[in-house]
Amino acid sequence: MSDLSVFVFESQQVRFVGTPEKPEWVAADVCAILDIDTSVAVNGRKRTSADGGEYFDGGLDVDKKGTAIVSTPGGEQEMLTVTEAGLYRLIFKSRKPVAKRFQRWVFHEVLPSLRRTGTYEMPKPNQQLLILLCVLQK
Repeated sequence: MSDLSVFVFESQQVRFVGTPEKPEWVAADVCAILDIDTSVAVNGRKRTSADGGEYFDGGLDVDKKGTAIVSTPGGEQEMLTVTEAGLYRLIFKSRKPVAKRFQRWVFHEVLPSLRRTGTYEMPKPNQQLLILLCVLQK
Protein backbone atom coordinates (compact mmCIF):
# COMPACT_ATOMS: atom_id res chain seq x y z
CA MET A 1 0.00 0.00 0.00
CA SER A 2 1.19 3.51 -0.77
CA ASP A 3 1.63 6.21 1.84
CA LEU A 4 -1.49 8.33 1.72
CA SER A 5 -1.56 12.09 2.14
CA VAL A 6 -4.73 14.09 1.77
CA PHE A 7 -4.65 17.63 0.44
CA VAL A 8 -7.68 19.88 0.31
CA PHE A 9 -8.46 22.13 -2.63
CA GLU A 10 -11.51 24.38 -2.23
CA SER A 11 -12.97 21.95 0.35
CA GLN A 12 -12.49 18.88 -1.88
CA GLN A 13 -10.04 16.15 -0.93
CA VAL A 14 -7.18 15.18 -3.22
CA ARG A 15 -5.43 11.99 -2.15
CA PHE A 16 -1.70 11.86 -2.87
CA VAL A 17 -0.24 8.34 -2.97
CA GLY A 18 3.19 8.93 -4.40
CA THR A 19 6.53 10.18 -3.20
CA PRO A 20 8.37 13.44 -3.91
CA GLU A 21 10.47 11.54 -6.45
CA LYS A 22 7.42 9.90 -8.10
CA PRO A 23 4.30 11.95 -7.34
CA GLU A 24 0.95 10.25 -7.99
CA TRP A 25 -2.59 11.38 -7.24
CA VAL A 26 -5.85 9.43 -7.06
CA ALA A 27 -7.39 10.01 -10.48
CA ALA A 28 -10.98 10.02 -9.19
CA ASP A 29 -10.22 12.94 -6.85
CA VAL A 30 -8.52 15.00 -9.56
CA CYS A 31 -11.31 14.32 -12.06
CA ALA A 32 -14.01 15.17 -9.49
CA ILE A 33 -12.41 18.59 -8.93
CA LEU A 34 -12.07 19.17 -12.68
CA ASP A 35 -15.61 17.88 -13.32
CA ILE A 36 -14.50 15.36 -15.95
CA ASP A 37 -15.31 11.65 -16.27
CA THR A 38 -12.51 9.63 -14.65
CA SER A 39 -12.76 6.53 -16.82
CA VAL A 40 -12.86 8.41 -20.12
CA ALA A 41 -10.21 10.97 -19.10
CA VAL A 42 -7.75 8.33 -17.85
CA ASN A 43 -8.51 5.26 -19.98
CA GLY A 44 -10.17 6.82 -23.04
CA ARG A 45 -13.22 5.74 -24.99
CA LYS A 46 -13.48 2.32 -26.57
CA ARG A 47 -13.68 2.75 -30.35
CA THR A 48 -14.07 0.34 -33.25
CA SER A 49 -11.79 0.72 -36.25
CA ALA A 50 -12.86 0.23 -39.87
CA ASP A 51 -11.47 -3.34 -39.81
CA GLY A 52 -13.56 -4.19 -36.71
CA GLY A 53 -10.71 -4.01 -34.22
CA GLU A 54 -11.19 -2.20 -30.92
CA TYR A 55 -8.94 0.49 -29.48
CA PHE A 56 -9.07 3.20 -26.83
CA ASP A 57 -9.00 6.84 -27.88
CA GLY A 58 -8.37 9.95 -25.77
CA GLY A 59 -7.03 8.50 -22.54
CA LEU A 60 -3.69 9.01 -20.88
CA ASP A 61 -0.58 7.21 -22.09
CA VAL A 62 0.53 4.23 -19.99
CA ASP A 63 3.44 6.21 -18.49
CA LYS A 64 1.03 8.88 -17.18
CA LYS A 65 -1.24 6.58 -15.17
CA GLY A 66 -1.08 3.66 -12.80
CA THR A 67 -2.81 2.06 -9.85
CA ALA A 68 -2.28 2.05 -6.10
CA ILE A 69 -3.88 0.29 -3.15
CA VAL A 70 -5.66 2.99 -1.13
CA SER A 71 -7.39 2.66 2.24
CA THR A 72 -11.02 3.74 1.95
CA PRO A 73 -13.98 3.52 4.35
CA GLY A 74 -14.92 0.30 2.52
CA GLY A 75 -11.46 -1.21 2.99
CA GLU A 76 -8.39 -1.25 0.80
CA GLN A 77 -9.11 -0.75 -2.88
CA GLU A 78 -7.05 -0.58 -6.03
CA MET A 79 -7.54 2.87 -7.54
CA LEU A 80 -6.45 4.58 -10.72
CA THR A 81 -3.67 7.10 -10.20
CA VAL A 82 -2.04 9.73 -12.36
CA THR A 83 1.60 10.76 -12.42
CA GLU A 84 2.74 14.37 -12.44
CA ALA A 85 2.62 14.40 -16.26
CA GLY A 86 -0.82 12.76 -16.15
CA LEU A 87 -2.01 15.39 -13.69
CA TYR A 88 -0.96 18.12 -16.14
CA ARG A 89 -2.82 16.40 -19.00
CA LEU A 90 -6.01 16.13 -16.94
CA ILE A 91 -5.82 19.76 -15.89
CA PHE A 92 -5.41 20.85 -19.51
CA LYS A 93 -8.33 18.63 -20.66
CA SER A 94 -10.81 20.53 -18.52
CA ARG A 95 -12.23 23.80 -19.82
CA LYS A 96 -14.00 24.56 -16.54
CA PRO A 97 -13.00 27.70 -14.58
CA VAL A 98 -12.00 25.50 -11.63
CA ALA A 99 -9.26 23.92 -13.76
CA LYS A 100 -7.34 27.19 -13.89
CA ARG A 101 -7.63 27.63 -10.10
CA PHE A 102 -6.63 24.01 -9.52
CA GLN A 103 -3.69 24.37 -11.92
CA ARG A 104 -2.46 27.45 -10.08
CA TRP A 105 -2.73 25.71 -6.70
CA VAL A 106 -0.85 22.62 -7.95
CA PHE A 107 1.86 24.56 -9.84
CA HIS A 108 2.44 27.33 -7.30
CA GLU A 109 1.89 25.60 -3.94
CA VAL A 110 1.77 21.81 -3.97
CA LEU A 111 4.53 20.77 -6.40
CA PRO A 112 7.11 23.33 -5.25
CA SER A 113 6.50 22.29 -1.64
CA LEU A 114 6.85 18.59 -2.48
CA ARG A 115 10.12 19.25 -4.29
CA ARG A 116 11.53 21.52 -1.57
CA THR A 117 10.50 19.65 1.56
CA GLY A 118 9.06 16.29 0.49
CA THR A 119 5.68 17.26 1.96
CA TYR A 120 2.83 19.67 1.45
CA GLU A 121 1.16 21.14 4.50
CA MET A 122 -2.12 22.96 4.42
CA PRO A 123 -1.67 26.63 5.35
CA LYS A 124 -2.27 27.25 9.03
CA PRO A 125 -4.99 29.74 9.97
CA ASN A 126 -3.72 33.18 10.88
CA GLN A 127 -3.63 33.27 14.71
CA GLN A 128 -4.32 37.02 14.91
CA LEU A 129 -7.32 36.65 12.61
CA LEU A 130 -8.72 33.87 14.80
CA ILE A 131 -8.33 36.02 17.94
CA LEU A 132 -10.02 38.95 16.21
CA LEU A 133 -12.94 36.72 15.12
CA CYS A 134 -13.35 35.43 18.68
CA VAL A 135 -13.38 38.96 20.07
CA LEU A 136 -15.92 40.13 17.47
CA GLN A 137 -18.25 37.22 18.27
CA LYS A 138 -18.50 38.24 21.94
